[in-house]
Amino acid sequence: MTTTDSPSAGAIPQDADHYRRQLETVAANATLALFILNERQRCTYLNPAAEALTGFTLAELRGKPLHEFIHHTRPDGSPYPLEECPIDRAFPRNMREQGEEVFVHKDGSFYPVAFTASPIRDGERTVGTIIEARGIADELRAREERALRAAESALIAAVGTRVTQGGPLNDVLRGCTDAVVEHLGVAAARIWTLSEAEPVLEPRAASGAVSAGDGAHGRVPVGTHRIGRIAHEGAPYLTNDVAGDERMADGEWAHREGIASFAGYPLLVEGHAVGVIALYARRPLPERTTETLAIIADGIALAIARARADEERERVVREMETQRARLAAVFQQAPAFIATLRGPDHVFELANPPYLQLVGHRAVVGKPVREALPEVAGQGFLELLDKVYRTGEPFVGNEIGIHLQRTPGAPMEERFVNFVYQPLTQADGRIGGILVHGVDVTDQLEARRLVEEQAIELETQKEALQQQASYLEDVQTELEASNGELQRANEDLRRARDKAALEGARLAAIIEHAPMGIIIAAAPSGQIVMGNRRLEEIFRHPVLHSAGVEDYGEWIAFHPDGRRVQGHEYPLARVFATGQVAGPDDYHYQRGDGSRAWVRITGAPIRDGEGVLTGGLVVIDDIDAERRAADEREQLIRDLEVGRARLEQIFSESPAVMALYAGPEHIITMVNPTWERTVGKLGAVGRPFREAFPEFRDSGLFELLDRTYESGEPYMDPEVNVPIDRWGTGILEDSYWNLVWRPLPGEGPHGRDILVHAVDVTEQVRARKEVELKAEELARSARALEASNRELDQFAYVASHDLKAPLRGISNLSSWIEEDLAGAATPEVKEQLALLRGRAVRMEALIDGILQYSRAGRVRAEAEAVDTGALVRDVVDLLAPPPGAAIEVAPALPVIVTERLPLQQVLMNLIGNAVKYGGGAQARVEVSASRAGPGTWEFAVRDHGPGIAPEFHDRIFTIFQTLESRDRVESTGIGLSIVKKLVEGRGGRVWVESAPGEGSTFRVLWPAESAAVE
Repeated sequence: MTTTDSPSAGAIPQDADHYRRQLETVAANATLALFILNERQRCTYLNPAAEALTGFTLAELRGKPLHEFIHHTRPDGSPYPLEECPIDRAFPRNMREQGEEVFVHKDGSFYPVAFTASPIRDGERTVGTIIEARGIADELRAREERALRAAESALIAAVGTRVTQGGPLNDVLRGCTDAVVEHLGVAAARIWTLSEAEPVLEPRAASGAVSAGDGAHGRVPVGTHRIGRIAHEGAPYLTNDVAGDERMADGEWAHREGIASFAGYPLLVEGHAVGVIALYARRPLPERTTETLAIIADGIALAIARARADEERERVVREMETQRARLAAVFQQAPAFIATLRGPDHVFELANPPYLQLVGHRAVVGKPVREALPEVAGQGFLELLDKVYRTGEPFVGNEIGIHLQRTPGAPMEERFVNFVYQPLTQADGRIGGILVHGVDVTDQLEARRLVEEQAIELETQKEALQQQASYLEDVQTELEASNGELQRANEDLRRARDKAALEGARLAAIIEHAPMGIIIAAAPSGQIVMGNRRLEEIFRHPVLHSAGVEDYGEWIAFHPDGRRVQGHEYPLARVFATGQVAGPDDYHYQRGDGSRAWVRITGAPIRDGEGVLTGGLVVIDDIDAERRAADEREQLIRDLEVGRARLEQIFSESPAVMALYAGPEHIITMVNPTWERTVGKLGAVGRPFREAFPEFRDSGLFELLDRTYESGEPYMDPEVNVPIDRWGTGILEDSYWNLVWRPLPGEGPHGRDILVHAVDVTEQVRARKEVELKAEELARSARALEASNRELDQFAYVASHDLKAPLRGISNLSSWIEEDLAGAATPEVKEQLALLRGRAVRMEALIDGILQYSRAGRVRAEAEAVDTGALVRDVVDLLAPPPGAAIEVAPALPVIVTERLPLQQVLMNLIGNAVKYGGGAQARVEVSASRAGPGTWEFAVRDHGPGIAPEFHDRIFTIFQTLESRDRVESTGIGLSIVKKLVEGRGGRVWVESAPGEGSTFRVLWPAESAAVE
């Protein structure tokens, strides 16, 4: 019989079937999800990647509208009509559609995809649609991360700018909340500040959905609701489940606005909360949101502290103004004449009405004494003033006469005064002026002089009466007249005494109602004889009428350095010891209620007309509020300096390029060190932008900067591309910058300022473009390799088919020859024919092995959960070992996530070899598995056969290598080489442990994660 190969009717279907299988292989191994719809837009095919993407199998979707299963609903829950679906438009429009959409998984979850829908054409007719899709969730997350980082940078710059500009606190805080809403894209932002009067947070600024914080979120007691807890604990808080947080206030507002997430951060100054910043979002917030708030919280907290310091300073000024007004009222209404003189020329600074009345209501304020009262020159008063100013020692004068021209053109009038010239000390301890305080006693002296003259006259008359007793009747009339005059003189004396008592009472009233504490003590003992009401208010205990200087030690006070004041150190004790003015000294006095307060004590001697020390006067001023305010001002100044230093540090140490451009010419007024190091423009400060960067002329940046200045709107470009000449080399470098120009509110000396924030991203852009270029090259290489692999697969398939065809012919021919010979064939001929057929079968097996080897490792399947115990049992069933062979499988083999077919092929080769070389029907094979490390499992197949010498341990994994004669043990020598290729192609390792006569153990390290508890 003779056969000849020729074309037949079955050839074309066979080729079509071949190409169909190739297409199915490509589709099955494609990483893109593929869907095929017919002309009625019903699903006819989806590949494994599409099944994995959608959760549906081909059997579930075959013949059904794809849109109704994977694209029927929008993420907001509203229906997605078919007529609005861009994917469905590819067929009726007969054109390709592509873009990004959100599909619905079988389990109801949504996932983003990038799709391409293309019409399938049969000649001129459109017969269906092919859809390619891939999940892009990771890409979208990467985009969101980049956008979030850019927004954080812009937010930090905006908040830092608004805080440093200053202004009313509400405006500053509102600028900060506006920046949070703008740059973080949240629904609302709000700032509360802690009330100084009570532990309550008060709303100060809000942006976005500004009803946030109204009602239950208006004034929040510290420790209540979520905002109050943040302030109380001093710790941030973030939740993406506002509806489930029972501490969130105003849930009705949150539900109405669709608020899903909340983040709050305490505003701390030196560890103490001064407020809380919070933001509300309609989308989940990332965990790093609190880190972003932390960056801006310090600046906002310092702005609050600075504003409070300003408010405190204004309050202190108002209190001082009030106190000054009160002192002015006392000064104006005092019954004694008072004036203050400043400087060595004794210029009148103040003069109260009694003083002006004394000098004839002349305009003396602002004039030196010599000019205002020229008639006092030569009367010794100017010399006294000079001495007091020079020495700092007060002068006390009693009943001193002064001649004044009280009316212009009138004769001089003599007036008598009791007065004190008290030196006024400045903060640096030097004498700055003199206080003049006194009483006009002219009327009292005249009355007293009249009484004395009348008394002398009465005495003379009495002697005359005694000498002229005999002449009583003659002088009766004269005596009666003298007696009347005496009575009138006595009446005048009584009136003078009453007037003196009235003046004394007035002086006592002045002391009693003086705004400072006053103590008067008698000399020389130092016994305290008087103290006014203000003294008791300051000390908060009754006046201590100490019997003498030695009792002053009972008073409890402390020096500024903390030492207790000894009795002899008090100014009053020093006055009695030296006779000189003592103080003013500041003491921390322990008051009657146990509290301490700062007081300023000044002591002065009281002398009579002859200069004899008769007593001591002490003036006590309550300076506790003043000292505390000064301390607070110093602390505030230090805090502000720290804040300023922090902002300067941020500007100076920022890794980004930062600068200020001023006015319409964009003059560079300030740059940070990063700008100087990175931009490479020496001497740029003070120059216009166009002059400093002439190389930007054709880049369009000049015009963009002008528009930014004119519109006041910020400009942002994450990858602006400009040529730059660094360090004046004349070489233009191609550079990329993440650039932000932000106009600042208000006008500077040159006009509006623009804050520049830029990051040199040249290297990143170049690296990305290089990666993109390499990725494109790799894609081209992959496509070429894929085409080459397809050609190799086709060649291998054709070669296998063409090589096996004559082998089957040889086998058939040998069988026909044996049948034709029938009984004429000798046993030797039969053996030769059987050997011929065996060699043909072996050759066919060898060809199949070569084909499998060529495909091993190149075809990848989707990873799935594989029960390796069940897989081993399936392998044993497929191998069908001879009766008597024992295969022991260890209990509880793991369930792992891996490709099923390659692992099955590895185990089938190893277990088959173990049975074949381990004794056949007498073989005993053991299969086990154990964890070899994170993400790796070790499988072991052990037999009890003859074993393998160490020198052949590597050789057996080489293709076509066998240790036994193929006539003795049928083998292609390819199985272990396929095992090695499959294992190493997945990052694993295979080796053998064996020695002659001890059996063999083949071990495989297979990378895979556990899918269930072992």
